[in-house]
Amino acid sequence: MLSIGGWKTSKAVFSYFEEHVGRDYYTGDEAAALHAEFLGSGRDRLGVEEAFDRETFFRLIDGQHPGTGEALTNAEKVTAGERRGGLDFTFSPAKSVSIAGLVDGDSRVVSAHREAVREAVSELEKFLGYRVSNEHGEREFRFGGEFVAAAIEHEFSRELDPQLHSHVVFANLVHAEGAWRTIESHEAFQRDARQYVEQVYESALAGRLAELGYAVEKDPKGRTHLAEVPQDVQAAFSKRSQQIEAEIAARLARGEVVDRQTAVLATRQAKEGVPDRETHREGVWAAEARAAGYEPGQTLRSVLATPPGSRAPDDREGAAAEALKFAREHLSERQAVFSRAELLTEALRAAPPGVGLADVRAAADKAASR
Repeated sequence: MLSIGGWKTSKAVFSYFEEHVGRDYYTGDEAAALHAEFLGSGRDRLGVEEAFDRETFFRLIDGQHPGTGEALTNAEKVTAGERRGGLDFTFSPAKSVSIAGLVDGDSRVVSAHREAVREAVSELEKFLGYRVSNEHGEREFRFGGEFVAAAIEHEFSRELDPQLHSHVVFANLVHAEGAWRTIESHEAFQRDARQYVEQVYESALAGRLAELGYAVEKDPKGRTHLAEVPQDVQAAFSKRSQQIEAEIAARLARGEVVDRQTAVLATRQAKEGVPDRETHREGVWAAEARAAGYEPGQTLRSVLATPPGSRAPDDREGAAAEALKFAREHLSERQAVFSRAELLTEALRAAPPGVGLADVRAAADKAASR
């Protein structure tokens, strides 16, 4: 799943990360530190290494060169901390994936999530850009440029259930036409690209998990689930979802008109301090899993007995062509014209685990050349 947010000012970014993740990423405590890394096509231009560090992150968010502190755009005209904050894209796998990675302790699942995030971010960049004044003095949007982002990983939900997710925070910077500028997301992002990037993430994740030997299932929305993790266990670790559903039911019973976002905000509690991960996994999560009839590690033991790659499709090219055919027919039933992003989105959603973006893109190119 992909959700999108952002901050009005760089100060808001600083406050949020100091309050909610500072103890995880900035204390230097190896036991507490979670994974974080820099991504983006603009890293090399700024000399930013992949390894995350707090000072580099804060300088980028404030529009400064990470090495010199020099303003890269017109940040010198803005009061410190009042520069427009970055964009936040949050990638979250389904609950069964979080359980396999965090409760069962299969680090390969967490690595698969990270790899899927990287692939999705490389596609996401194609839908971002900047604005310049054209010959008529109008502000014109242009796609492209080089970007830099930080992917910061979390393992807990607000109710301290296992919930693997990564915040990918794009600094408000793009290098294009020989200069650093402020970033823009085209209006098409909400219409086409959001679902496309989400499906790139889900298909990449599904392929990697299938390669590891997991029995991967995709629901009608294209989300990746692991068949080995029982529904009862997933429910036991979904307290936040249960709160939201209960709020929706209560409001409907009172005759109120309510949407899910309203229920989310109405039930949102302040975040608690993040506990020690290993202690929580071996104590609280293990006890909750056993109470639901699930022995931590049982899925991992089953998967390790499955030969790697045995669940991958035999004919990826043929499967991709079939998914593309279905996507074209499905879209044609609803609309006369559709974009390439929409076509690839539907194809990825329909493709079996193990068939990813490269496969459906090749199938689309082949079909277009006929």
